[in-house]
Amino acid sequence: MIAFPQTLADFFERVYRPRRLPGGAPNTIRLYWVLFRAFESHLHRPPLLQDLDADTITEFLSAYSADHAPRSVNAMLDRLMALARFATQKRLLAEVPDVLAWPEPRRIPRAYNLDQVRRLLLACRGACGVICGLPAGLYWSAVALTFYYTGIRASACWMLEQRDLEDGVLRVRPETHKPRTELLFVLPDDCLKSLRAIWEPPRRLIFPWNKASTERYPAWRRILARAELPMTRYDLFQRLRRTSGTLVEAAGGDGSRHLGNGRAIFERHYLDPIVGRRSQISLLPSPDVATDRQLRLF
Repeated sequence: MIAFPQTLADFFERVYRPRRLPGGAPNTIRLYWVLFRAFESHLHRPPLLQDLDADTITEFLSAYSADHAPRSVNAMLDRLMALARFATQKRLLAEVPDVLAWPEPRRIPRAYNLDQVRRLLLACRGACGVICGLPAGLYWSAVALTFYYTGIRASACWMLEQRDLEDGVLRVRPETHKPRTELLFVLPDDCLKSLRAIWEPPRRLIFPWNKASTERYPAWRRILARAELPMTRYDLFQRLRRTSGTLVEAAGGDGSRHLGNGRAIFERHYLDPIVGRRSQISLLPSPDVATDRQLRLF
C-alpha cells in the first residue's frame, strides 16, 4: 500500500518517479523540479498532493502565464496532470482535475537557408575567448556543424562523449535523448575536421562546459548577433535541428527519419515550407501558362 506523502515533491520522488520514470532522462527530472519550485513560489509554501485540484492548478497556471508562453504553461500542465492521473489511479486523489490547455498559436517552423548557415559558421569562427581550455571559435564551429549534420537535440549534443565518435561514425546513445533510440551518423569530412580541432586534451565530453547550462544561450545569442540572424527563443539551437531536417527533405530524403520524429510531428514542428520548397502553391498551374496553352490549341 502506498503511504500518503505530504508534499508533491515527496510524492514524485517516493512514488511517481520509481514507478513511472525509472531511468528517466536527467532533463525530464529537472523539468519536474522546475515545476515544483514554480508551484511553491505561487503558493508561498511547498505544494501538497491535495493541491492537484482544478481550481488550484488553474490559478497557478494563470499566474504563470503572465510571464511565460502558452507552450511553457501547457508543459507545466502536462506534468501536473501526469501526477494527478497516477495519484487518482492509486486512490490518493478522488478524481483527475478537469483543466483545459492554454490555446497555443501555431507558428510555421523556421529553418536557415544555406546562406544563413554560412554566415553562422563565419560568426562561430570569429568567436573570441576560451571554453574549458578550447578556443571558442573552434568550439562553436564544431557545435554548429554537429547540429547541422545530425539534427540532434541540444540535450543529446551536450552529452556526447569522445567515446561516441569512432572511425568517423558518431553514436548518439539512447539514454541521452527523448526517443530512447540509438542513432548513428557517418559524419562528413568538414564536420570531422572541426571536431579534431578541439579533440585534445582527452576528456569525457566532446563539448565540455564549466558554467551553468543556461549560460550557453547568451553565448549563442552573441554569435547569432554577429551573424545578423534572429535571436528569439525560437532561433537558438533548435533552429539548426529544423534546418537539418528541412534540407534533408528538400534534397529528396526523409527529414522525419533523419530527426527521429514521426511524420506528423516533423511536418508540424520542424519542416520549413519555404526553405524546404514545400509550399502547396507550387502545385497550382499558372493561369498565364494555361491561357497560352489554350491559345496554341486554336
